[in-house]
Amino acid sequence: MIGQAFQHRLISLESRRGSADAVGMSEPRPTTTRRRVLSALKPARISEEILPATRVQPSAGITVRLTTRAMACDFSVIMNPGPTEQIEAAGKALEAIHASEAWMSIYRENSEFSQLNRKAADAPQTLRGDIFELIQTAQKIHLTTDGAFDIATGALTRLWRACRQEQRIPAPTEIEAALAISGMQHLTLNPQENSVAFRT
Repeated sequence: MIGQAFQHRLISLESRRGSADAVGMSEPRPTTTRRRVLSALKPARISEEILPATRVQPSAGITVRLTTRAMACDFSVIMNPGPTEQIEAAGKALEAIHASEAWMSIYRENSEFSQLNRKAADAPQTLRGDIFELIQTAQKIHLTTDGAFDIATGALTRLWRACRQEQRIPAPTEIEAALAISGMQHLTLNPQENSVAFRT
């Protein structure tokens, strides 16, 4: 579930200006498969402070399920009844998901990613180490999947959402304009400063 949330709800970065690297409508798209995309995704690393290094699969019989909803997904921890510490550890894991949503969500005006979207076209934005590492991971998956996985699709997402509300298909010129400011080729990552900028 965490991998699925990462795949579909990670972030939506975009360049706010045009670029000479625009993708033309007639250019062929790289061929890839869903299997290849999923094989590139790595399980999320969870701090040992939240979950112990040794994990045991629940056995048959009575189980306890803790569930929460975040990032438009349901997250659950299923376990056999055990000591209070076990329940507390599961609760902390679910709390960590909400903490991640707080800085990842593009629907929260003050989240780190929302601020990045607003400012990175004007100047490089320095990020926390874990946030920068997440974007680096997304970039690696983008390259591994020949561009099938791309977090920089905000303009395309907004276009199709608007057209769905209007019950129409986007015009070729609209798609071309959105493609011109979409794609991870517009992102410049600086590991020395943990900064991200949108190339124009």
